Amino acid sequence: MKVAIIISRLNSFGGTQRQAIELARRLKARIYTLRYDPDNTYDTRDIDVTQLTAKKASKIPLFARYIDRIDRAKQMAGIIDKDTEILNPHGNWSQMVAYYYKQKQNIPSVWQLNTLVKEPFDKKYVYAQDQITVLDSNVFKQVVKTYNHIPKIVRTGLDLDKFKFKQRTSLHQRRVLMVSSFLPHRNFEPVIKVSNKLGFPVTIVGEVIDKIYYEKIRNYAKYLTHKQGLSDQELLNEYYNHDVFIFPNNPQVWGLAVFEAMATGLPVIVSTGAGASEVLSSGINAMLMSDHREIELAMTRALNGSNYEALSLAGRKFVEENLSWDKYAEEMLRIFNHARC
Repeated sequence: MKVAIIISRLNSFGGTQRQAIELARRLKARIYTLRYDPDNTYDTRDIDVTQLTAKKASKIPLFARYIDRIDRAKQMAGIIDKDTEILNPHGNWSQMVAYYYKQKQNIPSVWQLNTLVKEPFDKKYVYAQDQITVLDSNVFKQVVKTYNHIPKIVRTGLDLDKFKFKQRTSLHQRRVLMVSSFLPHRNFEPVIKVSNKLGFPVTIVGEVIDKIYYEKIRNYAKYLTHKQGLSDQELLNEYYNHDVFIFPNNPQVWGLAVFEAMATGLPVIVSTGAGASEVLSSGINAMLMSDHREIELAMTRALNGSNYEALSLAGRKFVEENLSWDKYAEEMLRIFNHARC
């Protein structure tokens, strides 16, 4: 089956980028993108990537940005191979490309929606999709409510061979790791507050998207290290070199980094506002917190000697039994085949 994966940008280290690349790798699919930097995203050396060389955008004072998005979507639709059998747009904007391609070649499109529906998308682009796949129940409910469409929940995976387990038997320091881009809903402040109070170091690995929020966190934190643009091995080393992983994001769709941390044996503390929390069991394979005021208590429980080792082992066990990129690809392929019927 010839699949066209569409994504707005392939020039960062995010969950959507990882997802698209891993699916393309397993399905031998081509990725179409607006922005591509092979040195600033996950390994794509074995992936067929086509980048749009965009024509000059329309210069219209009112709604210029929206018009530009439409222009680029039409241009992208025009370069997708004519013998493509199924479209698989990932994230926002990509569904517009599928819409314009389908106007000329009416093939199925399965939209991987990875964001919360904060503002309704133009419904004509949504209704052009033959199926929508989402990562968690939060987005599922929003899609049903906003578009009267029942999507499929498909959990993404990770490479267990890449994220190898490291036995955690004793706690040496309270070194906290967070992996997320700098955006206000990442909710870093409560973790930084506890860090300032108790004096433990915090490392945040993530792209600076919101510079104002980044400066706010930098100025507030006493013991913060920030890193970005890490290779897979460098990211893996961060998981190995820290003692606990905290994911305070609220609201947040899924949270791939949570499961990467668990795969390496790093105990995790996760906000119930994150989609990842709906598949985890508090006190068994993770510590869940429904309020940011619970961070200090959750840390105390997670870092307790017996709990620490148990969370490490149970976290890895959960990932091994439930998540892999092969499983994700198999489920997506099943949905593609159904859409073609």
